[in-house]
Amino acid sequence: MGKKGSNKDIHLELSFCILTPQSKALNAWQAITNLKKDDLIFKGTAEELVEYLNIVRFKKIIRLSI
Repeated sequence: MGKKGSNKDIHLELSFCILTPQSKALNAWQAITNLKKDDLIFKGTAEELVEYLNIVRFKKIIRLSI
């Protein structure tokens, strides 16, 4: 099988997959990379995270599940 990723790599990939349905993959990836760049993907509060999710569809539903 392929290369194994760290737990953080797997978390990033899973987060991308959660954001992608019925959204543009590029928008989901942009949200993930921006959250990672600003060091919020693992440490941010729900209020901080939602600011980065304005480019994906169903952000209100996603916010409830964070």
